[in-house]
Amino acid sequence: MLERATVDYQNLSERFAEQPSNYSKQYCSIYLSRLKAMEEFLKERVSETWGDKYPICKLYKLVEENYDECVVIGTIFKNQKCKPSILRQLAEASQLEMQPVFSRPDETDQLFIEDELQRYHLIGNIDSKTLVTGITCALLGSDIGKGKFQVREYLFADYRPQIDRPIYNDDVYLVLASGLDFVNSHKFLPNLEMFIFWLSGMLGCGDTVSKVARVVIAGNSIKCKAEEHFSSISLTARVPESQDTVEAVARSKRSGCETNFCTTIFLDI
Repeated sequence: MLERATVDYQNLSERFAEQPSNYSKQYCSIYLSRLKAMEEFLKERVSETWGDKYPICKLYKLVEENYDECVVIGTIFKNQKCKPSILRQLAEASQLEMQPVFSRPDETDQLFIEDELQRYHLIGNIDSKTLVTGITCALLGSDIGKGKFQVREYLFADYRPQIDRPIYNDDVYLVLASGLDFVNSHKFLPNLEMFIFWLSGMLGCGDTVSKVARVVIAGNSIKCKAEEHFSSISLTARVPESQDTVEAVARSKRSGCETNFCTTIFLDI
């Protein structure tokens, strides 16, 4: 009887599970969530780099606070004249008059800083060619009126400290398997059976196999790509079988395979 290694395990794969499509969210909410998450990290960098000499001010309070110099935190927006345009693509698809082709970076590109409520045009010591939309940063400078912020210096969040990982004295393995493609399992059934036999220790290598604590089937277990399957009943009409039928058969095959896995090892899908 194979004595298998055990290890503390917590399944954190929920975020990789298939989710229903949601088209209600736009980039704005993503940028705001990122800004909220990065704000504290940026404040730490500001304190380390510039100390407490300059106050940190919200964009919408710049006018009323009237600081000589201060720090603002927000998300960069890059206004590009030559950015990809859906209207230009539709014109090309409709064979309308071709528009002049420009390189996407241009001298007329403008940078803005924005937070939850306000946006300011950035000028001064900041290079539009090296920045893109969506970057969260901290800017040191001053409000010069008319919605413009004069930048003297800027910085980004630093790398976060590495998370300590436990060091095991003995080797413990996790097997990741993907692309099992049970729709076409008839093409590799001997390989799959050999894999199960190997995990069970029936093919030898007991010292190595016993250190495998868990198997994770990660994606494309039903099918890797859509293929057309023809019915064996009507050979003249060549009516393709329903994809639902094909996938139902594949799911049944996968369930049988999972049962074989579970008799020898812990399994996650």
